[in-house]
Amino acid sequence: MRPKSVLVLFVIVVALLAFIWFYERQLPSSDERGELAKKTLLFDRSEIEQIELEREGQRVRLVRIPSEPDEEEGDASLGFFEDEWRLEEPFAGRADVDLVNGLLDALESVEKLRQLGGMGASEAGLESPRATLLLHTDAGITELAVGSEVPASETMIVRVNEDDPQVVSNSLWSNLSEEPGNWRSKHLYLGERDAIHSVVLDTETARIRLARRGDSFWIEEPLEDRADRERIRALLGSIVGLRVHSFIDEPEDSLADLGLDPPVATVEVAALDGQHEFRLDWGLPVSEDATRSFARVGEQIFETSTPLAEYLVSSPEEWRSLALTTFETHQIDSVRVLTDEGELELRRTGADWQRNDQRISFTAVSDLLYSLVEAKASGFDSTEELADADAGRAEPHFEITLSDGQREQVLSLGQATRGGIAVRSSDREAILVLEAEVLDEIRQKLAEVRAAEPVGGESSTSTTEILEDSDDETQ
Repeated sequence: MRPKSVLVLFVIVVALLAFIWFYERQLPSSDERGELAKKTLLFDRSEIEQIELEREGQRVRLVRIPSEPDEEEGDASLGFFEDEWRLEEPFAGRADVDLVNGLLDALESVEKLRQLGGMGASEAGLESPRATLLLHTDAGITELAVGSEVPASETMIVRVNEDDPQVVSNSLWSNLSEEPGNWRSKHLYLGERDAIHSVVLDTETARIRLARRGDSFWIEEPLEDRADRERIRALLGSIVGLRVHSFIDEPEDSLADLGLDPPVATVEVAALDGQHEFRLDWGLPVSEDATRSFARVGEQIFETSTPLAEYLVSSPEEWRSLALTTFETHQIDSVRVLTDEGELELRRTGADWQRNDQRISFTAVSDLLYSLVEAKASGFDSTEELADADAGRAEPHFEITLSDGQREQVLSLGQATRGGIAVRSSDREAILVLEAEVLDEIRQKLAEVRAAEPVGGESSTSTTEILEDSDDETQ
């Protein structure tokens, strides 16, 4: 045989072996084939488009709503892009995803305990099944019929399509016997807290619009100011945590009697993607239980118990932030202080801080940052009141600039006013009133930073000086 022919045969054999290897690695092993053979149902849950369940004359129909992620916006980051399920019968509304996934988990785990060849449908209780489940996919419909329980055991008889009946564990029955109304989702708002862009609270006394600007929320209506961070966090948490206590399908009272026509208040939520919007109509308290209130989303009326109620009676002024800064301590990378003692510049350097040309321990700087971040004003003042303040009460002005490397915030502290010291922040118009004790604590922490010993007990040489000395030696 010529060498060229041998080479061709060699290439063919190698290609064949490679094909066999790649093909067989995709096939289940003998152990896996044994496990699959035990399964009552074989299906790919991602391919299921619809589930139908009939039991005792009641029919439940669930339809998958595929996710449609926005590739440019970063799909799942908004928390809305997981596949959802919708209940179409006997009620129309969002389905309880956890309950649907629990059913699919149970169906996947059902195993044949015994095959019943030759048993008639009547004898197996399959002539009039206790329940029938249909799984719809593009490939067709798979039917699971549930027959009789096996006496003195924890098993029951089922049949898949036209196959012979088989005995399986009756643990699946709890998933199949849920009441139709239970398939409705009790989760009202599906988005994530960090995906909320704005919230509008509309009551008889005020309409308050709160909107995200960067890392913080602002009041945009009926006044403009930075919103209180802790209050916003609690509000968003109560929205994301909204749950139905009980559904009201046929209310005995009119919508007006429930406080829903017109509603006592409304909550409107918009997501960062600009597409997902949510509206909740808030009604009167449930008379027999004052901790619950009537509410409505779309056409569905229900009772709910949530701390959201306390925010619906808040005035716009209660939403205004009394904090000096929006920064968290870990976000601040540099601090510049201007006082009558001169300028002080602090920069984060690894675990320590650079004070002008000296490296100092993080402890003193950390205490200063904490005092600034945690400082709260006692209230607000107006320009007119500041102008009327006694000139003799004015104190030396000083300024603190905080930065994270991308944004900067300047705090101007100093002039005395009624009730304390006036503070202005470069990112808002409001004038805060800081009690003298709080200012004294900030001054004390600042003095401790100035007095802090350099790391190692001596002044550290600046990077510029090191480079200059290196250049001199090279020359």
